[in-house]
Amino acid sequence: MGEKQEAFTGKSRPQTFTVQIQYQENATWQGTILWVEEKQAMHFRSALELLKLMDSALDQAGKKEESDKKYIEKSKHQINCGKQPSRAVESSEGKGERREDDEAE
Repeated sequence: MGEKQEAFTGKSRPQTFTVQIQYQENATWQGTILWVEEKQAMHFRSALELLKLMDSALDQAGKKEESDKKYIEKSKHQINCGKQPSRAVESSEGKGERREDDEAE
């Protein structure tokens, strides 16, 4: 049957996974894992694959949260210095570049 687990890496907020074991074959589990916060579902073919999916999700959550924190801190600093926060724009080569809003005008 399905079971709910929470994990915490120290890098990000706790993440919630719902695990549904559908089969037990070849001395391991097969089923579905739902990452509740991101509303993503993945199928797994073994207990090891289940753990790898969870580890990857926790790593993504930590990186996303760290990136968000850096952006917020940079925006706060720019606002305190009287500047508008920078934003990403597309160049003619299609690569994302950063520029100041006041330079664009």
